[in-house]
Amino acid sequence: MEIITGSEQMKNADIKTSEEFHISSDVLMERAAIELRNALENAVEKPEAVLIVCGPGNNGGDGFALGRLLSERNISVDCVLVGSREKCSELEDRQIRALEALGQSILYEIPDRAYDAVVDALFGVSLNRNLEGIFREAVERINLLKERGAFVLSVDIASGINADTGAVMGVAVNADLTLACGYKKIGSLVFPGAQYSGRVVAANIGIPRRAVESSDSLTAFEPYEIHLLARYADSNKGSYGKILFVCGSKEICGAAILSAKAALKCGAGMVRIFTHELNRNAIITALPEALITTYSTDIAEDELTGRLEDALRWSSAVVAGCGLGTGSLAQSIMQRLVNSVNVPKTVVLDADALNMIAANDELLYSGIFDKKGGRRIIFTPHVGEMSILTGKSNEEIKADSINTAKMYARHHNVTLCLKDARTVTAMAGGRSAVLNLNGNNGMATAGSGDVLSGIIGALGDAALGVAVHGAAGDIARRSHGLHAMTASDIIEAIGHIEA
Repeated sequence: MEIITGSEQMKNADIKTSEEFHISSDVLMERAAIELRNALENAVEKPEAVLIVCGPGNNGGDGFALGRLLSERNISVDCVLVGSREKCSELEDRQIRALEALGQSILYEIPDRAYDAVVDALFGVSLNRNLEGIFREAVERINLLKERGAFVLSVDIASGINADTGAVMGVAVNADLTLACGYKKIGSLVFPGAQYSGRVVAANIGIPRRAVESSDSLTAFEPYEIHLLARYADSNKGSYGKILFVCGSKEICGAAILSAKAALKCGAGMVRIFTHELNRNAIITALPEALITTYSTDIAEDELTGRLEDALRWSSAVVAGCGLGTGSLAQSIMQRLVNSVNVPKTVVLDADALNMIAANDELLYSGIFDKKGGRRIIFTPHVGEMSILTGKSNEEIKADSINTAKMYARHHNVTLCLKDARTVTAMAGGRSAVLNLNGNNGMATAGSGDVLSGIIGALGDAALGVAVHGAAGDIARRSHGLHAMTASDIIEAIGHIEA
């Protein structure tokens, strides 16, 4: 897993690297400059004119160090300091003096000329206020040069982006590439910051992993870690799980079919759908592999309980809520589900199950939610459902999705997948979380969330399920394009993911 960092985490890592691991800041800056030079030369073939725009801080120091390395390659480099030299850090000032000793002049205004590339070294992770005055003007000039054809490389994070939330602090550099020093920053990966960051690449500049690692780290899957579960030669269908789907309502079964089919495509051995009797024919036609247990609208309470209990005893995991509805019958089913002694260890609750929980606190504080029960409860709300669960507005949630998910997971002791353009999975207890970095906006289509619930039910791992879902979406994009992609296309693409 790769570690994703915020501002305080990186500040503390810098201190630890120097004080505990005895790696000086000068060494880190020189390594950062080398990585920046390599990245720039790989992105722009034989650049002749490069502008480096530096702010008064160590981020600017990285820029001046880069200027020295590029000038040694006989590249025409203009190094601009925005702001007062008196406010420069000691480390940055040493880099400026090194440049001057080599005969390089330091400019204080951006020249009116064309450049092949512009390096944004204005601000790093410490920015906490809106950019104004000369700093805002510098960002606007950088963006204008990009419009005129210059390649823009941002150092660590695009200037103007909040490193913790991705918020735009008034104005922000629109980078083609962001080279993160050591570890990627949250603000470069979540929206809207991700829209300004271009391609984000982490460069190893010598900050040890132990300097940033902690029990509440935010991580992301590396591409090679995203896979389906292994299958063994000496096995049978019972070896790979029996997933019960308490999904669908009267004559509404599409969500149940999509979710159950996704589970089968992920390798689940058997699936059973517990649903209204009027859905039987449609399910048999669309998904003949599924077992079906049904109920009628006027079923007696003891009969409903008995059929659900039998299905729960059969299952090794449960997915509930997709297309279930929120009427009195659905509420009765949910009440029996959460209070059953036969509920298996893993329970995935989505869609209408979450809406019923939000409307009835008794569901959330009884039965399977007993913190001593040892069950793995997974919630998979989208932003709108999270708003209902928390009482926060959609805007508040999107502005700080990671902490919103972690706080809810901590308070209710559930694993929570907050679905958005960057889905975050907060683990039960609310300390660690996983940010998903794959997937695409073609997946914003009806049924995509139902597919995710089925994948998680089959894998039993919420964060891995989100990553597999995103990987399938990226495969479907290549086959069908963003506009034509459907939830069924995502399901079919699962088969192309390596186990």
